[in-house]
Amino acid sequence: MTWTTATATRPGTVTPSGDAAAVVHQADGTVAAALIDGIGHSNEVAEEATLLARVAARAAARHRGPLAGLLTATDQITEPRADDEPDPDAVAVVATVEAGDDRVRIAWVGDCRAYALIDGQLQHLTVDHNLAEQLRMCGYDGEITQRAAQWVTTTVATAAVSTVAQAWVEAPLLVLLTSDGVHDQVEPATLEALVREHADTPQALADALVVAAQPDKDGYRDDATVVVLRHGLAAELPASQRQETVIMPADQMGVGRLIDGAGRVTELWTDSQIGIPSPGCRQAWGWITNGDPRVGRGQQVRLELPDGTVLQGRGTVEVARRLGRRHLKVYLYD
Repeated sequence: MTWTTATATRPGTVTPSGDAAAVVHQADGTVAAALIDGIGHSNEVAEEATLLARVAARAAARHRGPLAGLLTATDQITEPRADDEPDPDAVAVVATVEAGDDRVRIAWVGDCRAYALIDGQLQHLTVDHNLAEQLRMCGYDGEITQRAAQWVTTTVATAAVSTVAQAWVEAPLLVLLTSDGVHDQVEPATLEALVREHADTPQALADALVVAAQPDKDGYRDDATVVVLRHGLAAELPASQRQETVIMPADQMGVGRLIDGAGRVTELWTDSQIGIPSPGCRQAWGWITNGDPRVGRGQQVRLELPDGTVLQGRGTVEVARRLGRRHLKVYLYD
């Protein structure tokens, strides 16, 4: 059994992003993924989210289970503050597929979600751990439940065997992990339509979902992060090359420049992160604001990011039209 994975993240209107995701491929075929949604927006929250994602995914893969991964991450939560600042915390969802097993097992706290595509139907595997869900179970609806959605009832810091929820699904075609910046700000019909459209292209699906997140009536858009696990595609990495891949929540928003193999200069707005989609590869992406890049593989490119970072070397340039705009993705190989 082979599983192909993809991740994508997009900061919201308040920075830095508090989301992070990590995926671990073991040499025996075991795959583990963790998605962390940090509570709040600060450099400390961003750093802790990255740490928690890495720890949860590694522990889940090595100890054969999402519960072990999530509880190991609990031990990494920073000690409570002595001042009036909120204590660091997060919500999370972890998924694992063991070698030789066609089940995907899920563990979660808070309002991160997991979905599965089974027989052409997208099924919701998790129940939000928040006050809104409790009120709905008691028969309440309307504005009171909408306001209560921001109050989560379980978190990584408070996770215990008795409070972490678990589920499993047998032989799904695809499993999707999302932060609330996706499932709360993408219409359910749109989310399902995108899953159906891109079920065979996991990275395209992850990218499309974070792009589809729309701001609310006040103009606020939350951080949006997605992990996709797709069964049965041929693009699985060789066993000798499987290793951890991480999307980090480093703030890279702003205007950047791409100089491609033909010497053309393209300006872009990078509203997503630098990622590591596979061993020996780096990527960055954003919206083209000016220029017409040369598309293709094996060209020498130079990418100048908003924070002054320069990435250059042999790479691939791709352009796709999404939501009426041109979306640029650059892969650089070491």
